[in-house]
Amino acid sequence: MTRCAMVLAAALLFSSCATRRANLIVPPPARSDGSEPSWVDLRPGMELRIEGAYYREGSPRRSVTDYLGAETATFEVRSNGVIQLSSVSSFLDGQTAKARPRDQPAVQLLIRPSNLRYRYHRLFFQVVMSRNGTIRPAVLLGSRSIAELDNLTNQFLAQQNSPCGPESNGCTEFPVWCTASLAIEIVVNDVAQKVIWGSTLGSVALHPRHVELMRVSNGRLSPVPIDAANPEALRLPLLHGDQISWN
Repeated sequence: MTRCAMVLAAALLFSSCATRRANLIVPPPARSDGSEPSWVDLRPGMELRIEGAYYREGSPRRSVTDYLGAETATFEVRSNGVIQLSSVSSFLDGQTAKARPRDQPAVQLLIRPSNLRYRYHRLFFQVVMSRNGTIRPAVLLGSRSIAELDNLTNQFLAQQNSPCGPESNGCTEFPVWCTASLAIEIVVNDVAQKVIWGSTLGSVALHPRHVELMRVSNGRLSPVPIDAANPEALRLPLLHGDQISWN
């Protein structure tokens, strides 16, 4: 399958899923058991990746013939909580003859500069609003404190005094032609690596005879019992800061 076809297939799948999920309520936030969250709080060492699919200017962004390519911006969460651009890859790299469509800004410019400088951030991959069932694309909230972040979240989900208005400094709502993903940092057999949020234990411990998992709980690492012979145990979603030893 070509890159263009993959993009179109993904777009159709997203649309279909959105229709089926229209009556869902936003699930509770991330839990220590790794179950699916409605949002993720960004932590130092994580990477936020924003990818945009670009089409010819003025096109409906559905046709293979109008597809130009993709851009990906990677932002690093620094030790003080601020978000800093670390890399950009673009369909324009080495192709100066192509011009970026004027109705689709560069992907690295989508996050408001003021939002980057906040110390606390919360990423919603996709939000199903409980009041009317509408679906919002990815949203990034930023604030100066956890209490303020919780307040913004409550306002956002209740659709009251939306923090994503034109004058907002602490909210970035990404356009529908973009996707947001998060890379978390783990340690596997004493080697640090990054994996996409939602990766499972079995994706890094392949057919193990023995597995040990240490997970951050209340600020310190604590063991999580794992039965390597149980396939269900290997489906446990990984969390930022996990340390895995296996053989």
